[in-house]
Formats: sequence, C-alpha cells, structure tokens
Amino acid sequence: MWDTIQATTEGLAIILTTHSMEECEALCTRVGIMANGRLSCIGSPQHLRQRFGTGYRLEVRMSKREEQAALSELVRSTFAGAQSQEDHMGRMVFSLPLTDLSLSKAFRVLEDARSRHAFEDYSLSQPTLEQVFVSLTNKDHDSVQGGE
Repeated sequence: MWDTIQATTEGLAIILTTHSMEECEALCTRVGIMANGRLSCIGSPQHLRQRFGTGYRLEVRMSKREEQAALSELVRSTFAGAQSQEDHMGRMVFSLPLTDLSLSKAFRVLEDARSRHAFEDYSLSQPTLEQVFVSLTNKDHDSVQGGE
C-alpha cells in the first residue's frame, strides 16, 4: 500500500490521517500532530524530532555488571543533565539533553570509555517520531485535565 501511495503522490498534496508514526516517516514530507482536536505542531519529521524531542537516547550493553556504576558516573559527569532511565541485566539507558551536546564529543568519549568500562556495544539515537507524538499528546492531555 505504501508503494502505491508513494507512486501516486508525485506533484500532489495528499492528506493522510494515521496513528502510525512509522507510516508518517515513510510517506510524509510534512507531519501535523493533533491532540485534543487541535493542531499541536507541523513540520518535517526531522524538524519535529529536533524541536520537540527530549534529547538523545544512549543505550549501553555492559559485559561486566561491576563496571555499571563507573559508567553511570562517567555519563553523568560528561553529559550535563544526563539521566538514567533504565538499568536492567547489563543494559543501561540514559537520556541526554540536547543542550551543548556535540555528537563528535559524545562518540569520542564513548569510544574511549569502551575498553575501560567493558561494555559490549552502545547506540546513540534521536527520539523517534512516535516518542515525539506520545510526548506532545500527553502534554496536551495533561494541560486539558489540569484546566478542568
């Protein structure tokens, strides 16, 4: 179905309503997110991730559990405002705010720390469009609930 939509949209404006952010990523050049009957935001998927995303997500898989505390301290001291979101069975997830975050510095620090703190692998990613959607709709839902 996606191929059919993409093939027929050349030079046309098409409005697609969906809850699937994966579908939006694949088919749309501009996305509008509605919450509580109001348009919350509009822009390209990348613009929405940058503007409304909460920062980067750092996920690390540890090979030695005894190194987790040292890695956690390194992340918090290197990336201002970093917060631990998950720590389970050798898998650690951190939220890194966008403020003053240089990706080249982040990768340099992580590559240097890789051998010292015995972690198997890591990933550093932007929030997904789905996470932006949930964040915006929850915020709008909370503001409506608070106003009643």
